[in-house]
Amino acid sequence: MNITNIGSTTAKALLPSKNGGYYTASRKIIEGEIEIERRLPYEGTITVKPGDRIEPNTTVGVNKYAPPKLYILNLNKVTDGSEPLTKAELNNGLLVKVGDIIRPGQTLFKTKAKNILGNPRHFISPVRGRITKIEPNGVITAREVQDYDGKLHVLEIASVLKVRPKHIAGYLKFKLGDFIETDRVVAQRYEKVATASVTSPTTGILKEIDMIKGSVTIQYDLNPVILKSFVSGVVSRVEENHCAWIKDNKKTLTGIIGFGGEAWGELVTVEKSAGLTEAYRGMIAVSYQPIDEDFLQKASSYGVAGIVAPSLHNSDWVSFYGEEMGVALTGDEDIPFTLILTEGFGQIEMNETYRNFFAGAKGKVASLSGRTQIRAGVTRPQIIVDH
Repeated sequence: MNITNIGSTTAKALLPSKNGGYYTASRKIIEGEIEIERRLPYEGTITVKPGDRIEPNTTVGVNKYAPPKLYILNLNKVTDGSEPLTKAELNNGLLVKVGDIIRPGQTLFKTKAKNILGNPRHFISPVRGRITKIEPNGVITAREVQDYDGKLHVLEIASVLKVRPKHIAGYLKFKLGDFIETDRVVAQRYEKVATASVTSPTTGILKEIDMIKGSVTIQYDLNPVILKSFVSGVVSRVEENHCAWIKDNKKTLTGIIGFGGEAWGELVTVEKSAGLTEAYRGMIAVSYQPIDEDFLQKASSYGVAGIVAPSLHNSDWVSFYGEEMGVALTGDEDIPFTLILTEGFGQIEMNETYRNFFAGAKGKVASLSGRTQIRAGVTRPQIIVDH
């Protein structure tokens, strides 16, 4: 996240020292134009374009599928461990090129050299994928082709193999729960004259074996990763399939430590846990006083989106979360809200600068990031408030 500093107000925070006491550190309320990078975990689809005006809950990108698999295929296996393929042998025997989609059972390479049975040596693809690279040493790299629809696909087995429905399990190549790729043989029956087989038209999990109807069901489980804008603003630029940048004028505050990822909502102040009600659902609750486990429990039950508070006893955090905080990195905790402490652990009231700021920011939308890294490359939790 890049922040252009237009103006600032200094605030002091108490940080724990090695001897168990505290020391004072200076922080600033940064005001001005910021540009935030929102990047997908891996290649996917960016759903916005430059110039779009967006809100924190706007979807800016989607990873529809899991990370694509990479396949490494070594054509030298056709030599049975003898001398590797020469450049001439590779050029003469290669039957595919970069960009081709290969399928299980497809011949990728064939040479005139004979094996011990007197047959030409060849390499059969065990996978389906798109070739991304062919090395001079005969190694092919292919990337999984992700064209799955997530629908239920019912394959008729008994009728194709001409067997009784209750007998299909004996002809299946996979068991319940197995991952099956497109074009793989799902069931096969060997006969003297011909072989009957059923191949999969899709990639997915073998969900059901129906020995009454004589069929199987395959479905790909879609668990898309949705990337939200996190802040309001204007899309300034886009990196296709990977990233979007958002610009706007904001005020940014830094906490000492944070937990629970990202959240956004309207800023409201709460004096104590008794003040939390259902009305605070989806909002960012700000407390000027230290909070405790009861505050966290009520915030959870009422669906509060985020909490900004000065401090919290470590024992209260452990009682709520169930374990000690991470040593070097926080922000990925599985909790129902984002929590940012502006002063740290203990019983410390909020510094006056921040308190005055939040008093004047009631009703504005704030975005919280609990990500904290306290070792190499220090990262502090961020509170970004609409200007």
